[in-house]
Amino acid sequence: MADGFGPLEASVADDPEPDRVPRPNREPAAIAEQFAPDRRATAAVVIDQAPREFPDFEDIIMKPVR
Repeated sequence: MADGFGPLEASVADDPEPDRVPRPNREPAAIAEQFAPDRRATAAVVIDQAPREFPDFEDIIMKPVR
């Protein structure tokens, strides 16, 4: 979770809702910072990098919500 974006936004990054205002959630951000304090990035950067690092990213994210 980054910048108030979650799995759904990551999976539809090619077709974002233009009026959507992200609502950051401090709790998941704190967990991420605990495990990767030196890897802070914006949601746009994370979403852009994810398919290169994890080619099946969308399938992994969407599997639990199907």
